[in-house]
Amino acid sequence: MAERELPMELFLSYRELYQEWRGLLRTCAQEAQLSELQLIVLKMLNAHSELGVNAVATAVMCSQSQASMIITQLSELGLVERMRSDTDRRRVHLRVTSEGVARLALIFGPNSLLMNTIVRVFSLPEAELEDLLRLNRIVMRNLQLEGVN
Repeated sequence: MAERELPMELFLSYRELYQEWRGLLRTCAQEAQLSELQLIVLKMLNAHSELGVNAVATAVMCSQSQASMIITQLSELGLVERMRSDTDRRRVHLRVTSEGVARLALIFGPNSLLMNTIVRVFSLPEAELEDLLRLNRIVMRNLQLEGVN
């Protein structure tokens, strides 16, 4: 294969993987009656409690207005609650409610479609999984060094 063909084939394979995983995530989000972005924000808030809107926008790589809209939707669904800071009344902290945690368990629980699929797809020898992780980290580091994003 020509010198430039293999990297392009790898690039296209990453794109194809992304599309497949995103389709699965979309299906799982719909199963929980959420949009893909709502699910991502809810999962991120559950992992990093009491973040503000700006931190959410940065973490999920969307605009502050889009993050605010998603948080409002999640709040209206009873999945997230907004709490004013005790020390700075201008700051609002976000916390996932028990209903939000239950909704996440539907998607990320041990017997969920997503987790079962992940386990099946990655049913490779541990050494191969470690190689994949190592190589993906190298590719990610190289991409970050390019400074495009």
